[in-house]
Amino acid sequence: EKILAAHRAGIDKVIMPSDNEKDLELVPKQVRDELEFIFVDHMDEVLKAALDDGQTQKKTKKPRKKQTSKSK
Repeated sequence: EKILAAHRAGIDKVIMPSDNEKDLELVPKQVRDELEFIFVDHMDEVLKAALDDGQTQKKTKKPRKKQTSKSK
């Protein structure tokens, strides 16, 4: 539910515990394909992923395509 809500809100990067990676099969494929998932094991990885410029090692999935009609 939280991933779907994040998707609806326009969030394009989700940081999750590595132990929850198996739960992604419950998320619709279209949503999974439009989000970037970063799986972490420790809090320091969360901070690095949240503040990183896109060079995180544990990235999976394609990032969401940017919509030009939406300003950020």
